[in-house]
Amino acid sequence: MKMNPNAIGVGAMKRSKIHDSRELTDAGIVASNFIHWFYNYQGESGWYASTKRMALAQTAIATSAIPREMHGFWQKALTLIWNESSSGLGLHKRDDQFLLHCAVSNPDVPPLAIEILLMTMPNTVSIPLPGTSIYPVHIAASTPAYVPQSFETSISNTSLEFVSQMTPRSILIDSSMGRSALHIAIEERKSRKELCQLANVEKRLLLATDTETGLLPFQMLAMKRDRTPDQTLRLISEAKARSSLVNWSTLSSPQKSRLIRQRHEKEERNILSTLFDFIRAEPAVVEMTKAQIPTHMLLGDDESTCGGIDDQSIEITGDERLVEMVLRQCEGKKVPAELDIEYDFEEGDDDCGSTGEAFVEMVVREAEDGASINTGIHESECLNDILLESCERWRDVGILLEQALGQHDRVSSQMAKSKMVLEQYDARRQTSHEFH
Repeated sequence: MKMNPNAIGVGAMKRSKIHDSRELTDAGIVASNFIHWFYNYQGESGWYASTKRMALAQTAIATSAIPREMHGFWQKALTLIWNESSSGLGLHKRDDQFLLHCAVSNPDVPPLAIEILLMTMPNTVSIPLPGTSIYPVHIAASTPAYVPQSFETSISNTSLEFVSQMTPRSILIDSSMGRSALHIAIEERKSRKELCQLANVEKRLLLATDTETGLLPFQMLAMKRDRTPDQTLRLISEAKARSSLVNWSTLSSPQKSRLIRQRHEKEERNILSTLFDFIRAEPAVVEMTKAQIPTHMLLGDDESTCGGIDDQSIEITGDERLVEMVLRQCEGKKVPAELDIEYDFEEGDDDCGSTGEAFVEMVVREAEDGASINTGIHESECLNDILLESCERWRDVGILLEQALGQHDRVSSQMAKSKMVLEQYDARRQTSHEFH
């Protein structure tokens, strides 16, 4: 392993000879099949997209039917997806209504394949695995996202984003394990963009507690979690895929470590940014820290009461009202520019702009200066304390602003009086001039 660190990223993936010779990074048999059909390889120029075949894929998505020209390729792709993934889901005899389940369970399947499957077989998104209430969205939430090659610039959304957009909102709430898709996605360290997509599709997920940890989504984000081996390998694969300007195999160990560390730091920043997004989108979660609501209570159909939660029943007094005031102000973007949030999801970029980073950095600094935080509950209480301190600062700023406005009014009044005296002086001077 010391002599050849690249072997760690390869694992037991199946590779073809043509794949090895053309330097595809950690692509399995399904991804290689898609790449070799939708992209062309041209010597030193490398890989480039086939305009004609990309147009066929867009036609399939727009018409919900596979064009005749790509029928042979598509049948081969479906066979590969089923053979590579069905056994892991306990599926043995091929059934096309579970092809979407197989596709989203395999991180080697490109999002383009998921999108085509959703458009050509839309009903399968509402079919659970046999004998369970596990739907494709729950499988996608627990599966690492596809890591595109450096030349796959057309990929804008992940499989989870495509599936969550098509999934009925009632399905998003619960699974056979009592965990929502959002809880599963947080545990699997999904990107900020994916988590925000789930929360935007079904806002009630932000108010649901995880039955395994008893925590709200923003508390799960605040918890310090160790990476699983699969998540570590994914981090390495992402760093390798992002190094598009250099050949990964030619980098030294310190250079590789630096790229991996940069990717890790970026992911940690995104976690804090997502936490801020969750609180901003649903300020009521701060009030629910001491009285959390189980997932099954959110299964009501009345969205106006948020599945049985009555906002009027929450008593808000003193500093808690200040918390809500500040969060409501943030929600309306009535905050200074350095605290403002911009939802600018750049292609292939999980940072989503510099939104809320000043606030997030302040939260981190104050949390580090405080007591040691070991559990999610303790971290959420610390976050509440930090928010209350921030509210005190906002209140002090408000007092200073009121004093400044008062002083401004007094100056304006004095200027008005001075202007009136000058006008009277000019009038008397004009009268005296006319008299002479």
